[in-house]
Amino acid sequence: MLTRAPRTLALTAALTLALSSSLGLGACANGKDGVGSLVRLDDEGAGDNCPAGGVAIRSGADLDGDGTLTDSEITATEYICHGVDGTDATATLISLADEPAGANCIEGGQAILVGGDANADGLLQPEEVSGTSYVCHGATGVGGAPGALSLVRQEDEPPGVTCRFGGRAILSGLDLDGNGYLDDAEVTAVSPVCNGAPGAPGHSTLFDLITLPRGVDCAGGGFRIFSGLDLDDDGVLITGETTQVRHVCHGISGIDGRTSVVEVTAILPGPECTAGGMRIEAGVDLDSDGTLVAAEITTSRNVCDGIDGRDGIQTMVLTTVEPSGTNCTAGGHRLDVGSDDNRDDLLTPDEVDVTSYVCHGGGVVMRIGHAAWGGVCPRGGVRIETGVDDDGDGVLGDAEVDRVEYACNLFLVQIDSGEDHTCALVSNGTVRCWGFNTYGQLGDGTTVSRTSPVAVSGLMDAVSISTGGSHTCARLSFGTVMCWGNNAYGRLGDGTIVNRLTPTEVSGLVDAIDVVAGGEHTCARRTGGTASCWGFNIYGQLGDGTIAHRSSPVTVVGLAAVEELALGQAHTCARALDSSVRCWGNNAYGQLGDATIISRVAPVVVSGLSLATHLTAGANHTCVIRSDSGGRCWGLNTSGQLGDNTVVQRNTAVTITSLILADRIAAGEAHTCATLADGTGRCWGANASGQLGDNSVSQRNLPTVVLGLALAVDVSTGMLASCARLQDGAARCWGRNAFGQLGDGSTIDRRTPVPVLFGLAP
Repeated sequence: MLTRAPRTLALTAALTLALSSSLGLGACANGKDGVGSLVRLDDEGAGDNCPAGGVAIRSGADLDGDGTLTDSEITATEYICHGVDGTDATATLISLADEPAGANCIEGGQAILVGGDANADGLLQPEEVSGTSYVCHGATGVGGAPGALSLVRQEDEPPGVTCRFGGRAILSGLDLDGNGYLDDAEVTAVSPVCNGAPGAPGHSTLFDLITLPRGVDCAGGGFRIFSGLDLDDDGVLITGETTQVRHVCHGISGIDGRTSVVEVTAILPGPECTAGGMRIEAGVDLDSDGTLVAAEITTSRNVCDGIDGRDGIQTMVLTTVEPSGTNCTAGGHRLDVGSDDNRDDLLTPDEVDVTSYVCHGGGVVMRIGHAAWGGVCPRGGVRIETGVDDDGDGVLGDAEVDRVEYACNLFLVQIDSGEDHTCALVSNGTVRCWGFNTYGQLGDGTTVSRTSPVAVSGLMDAVSISTGGSHTCARLSFGTVMCWGNNAYGRLGDGTIVNRLTPTEVSGLVDAIDVVAGGEHTCARRTGGTASCWGFNIYGQLGDGTIAHRSSPVTVVGLAAVEELALGQAHTCARALDSSVRCWGNNAYGQLGDATIISRVAPVVVSGLSLATHLTAGANHTCVIRSDSGGRCWGLNTSGQLGDNTVVQRNTAVTITSLILADRIAAGEAHTCATLADGTGRCWGANASGQLGDNSVSQRNLPTVVLGLALAVDVSTGMLASCARLQDGAARCWGRNAFGQLGDGSTIDRRTPVPVLFGLAP
């Protein structure tokens, strides 16, 4: 992008937001006759406030003392929105507790604890609480009687018209008879909090087995196994449903000439396969009885059904005959393992992640098993064991294992959006890019634009990446930086202005701990807390006190203890260890935040800003997330990209309205996005290409919900597109797609998130 900038239920997050925003009602000022606080809950129909409907929480002071909150007494309104159908919902639980007089409620009151029933035990455990808010008693009036207490109680809401899938009902009112219990006659508002709908069921895995004659696929004959998901649920595996083809070959001369046997059995849902599946076992028919017994099994593999709401990408294993030579003196078999990245049901050379050999002679045997999540393979994979068959039983026993290898499923660890292209860092240190490629910014050695990810040529040890206007950079594990693409003004840092179609090393940089690409310049954070920049410098965005372009790194003056860098189109910012922010470069729109519109050739402090924990820069605006989980922005605001509900340009930081619990933020050309602690997303600003993800093309001056986005852990924004990385290591993108920058295999703009076509299995 121009800069670089566990899901609880959406309903829970909304409830926490609504009640937290109403805290001020509990701290009533002393006044006549102890005026009490009231809360009223009304149904909210589907619309702009709640796409799927919900509840409006209205609050205010009971000015006329009638125990009912009238419209004229309402001072605040918040919304609790129903979740949309999707993955199976965790029940929302609400727990009430007395709150003693103190800091939270001066006169005491009620504490409302909200959270998802993660362990499904029907109780809200302390570790499940995701939000706490307070309904406080009114203060005793000067010379008046004590005010009536506010009470809240809850009841189960059975499945039915009110809540299709059940939920909880919240009842509130004033304790008019002073008995400490909210009687039915005292209830003034009742509102349901409904559970979300269950997700769509997963499809079963099907298999088809045919016998192969001796030939190319199997020198001694064998079996071809077709597998896939039963998408039409008819119990028959048809051509369009096949996702994987494997071969199990009979033994040939030199391996006792015995026949291979394959057996397929069902696996019930459990630890081996979350949603169930099938076990494929293969081995040599040592007793020639045509069946495979336990002692004859040499290979065992599980093929699991898709998890509800998401179909898994297949890991493929391809076995071929290895001729006599360097790898196997007497010949043998070659085993290639990888993910079917392009979903063509074939394991092509560029998809192979691990290659090993099982050689004839010496009685070498092999077994293949499942590598569980969270061990050597964070997202699971295949465990390959080989050794010499010392006891000659044709089976590799535990004591005979000489070598263990893993073919781990891959996943994304970072995604970054440039002007019209996107790149992702993969867990094995490689990088994939897609989108516009006229300058070679995809790094695949061509200038051909791509609608789905392609590997960056020769890059194997990357630990972080950044995409700029039309160039891309990666930091390697040993501190060097590689860049590729457009090299006008020397933005690649290799001492030239020659465009590069594959990665080239930045000159003299050996201690980088981060790299960030901007519109036409690049910067690196270095060991010791300093920073260096190179490229276009007409506005002083390199921070070296000059406006001279640089084709190799120069040190930013007066900068120390740098924790994070962010680059815009022609300005640069740095967050320091003390949580302050400094900026330099173009300031025509106030994007430096120093209360002026004067461009700077060296860093200046952003006025009135503290507690910054995450920093991002768009084309001509800048934003931060603070330690209080709120946000601040400054600079150009013609499209509402600052999120303060105006289109007024700001040269000092202003608060992003209604943004709480935010943890990551990214600024694009004229829009901004953030991810929240509950895994959902919010975007605001320009929206002509659907880059806000709310299924519209309407400009938004306030944060709006990204539809269908859940379990997001990071967000990135380009010129007119946005992307998010998910907890399972996959990615979704939305917005402009003219050059394939969304990575979904098309050039169709998308107004809501769509999956990037990675062959990376969760």
